[in-house]
Amino acid sequence: MSAGAIGQIWNCASDARVTIRGLDEVVVERVRETSSKIHFVEPRIGDIYKFDIDNQKLKSELGFKFLTSFEAGLDRTYEEMRRDFHFN
Repeated sequence: MSAGAIGQIWNCASDARVTIRGLDEVVVERVRETSSKIHFVEPRIGDIYKFDIDNQKLKSELGFKFLTSFEAGLDRTYEEMRRDFHFN
C-alpha cells in the first residue's frame, strides 16, 4: 500500500454498469435450474434510479486495475456459494 493512501477516501466500485434486468438475465442464464422470475413493483420514495461511483482516483493515484469482469466475478461467486452452501 502506498503511504499516500493512508487516511484517504476511495471509491472501490468496478467499472461494470448493470441494470436490475441485466443482472437478472445474467443470473438466470447461469442458474439454468431456476424457475425464478423478476417482478417489478411501483417505485418507492428513496429508490435510487442511477448509482454511479467515480473510481478514477483509485485508478489514477494507486494504479488499481480490475482483473475480473462482472460476469467472471458473478460466476466465481455462484460457484463458491454452491460449494459453501451445498446447493446444486
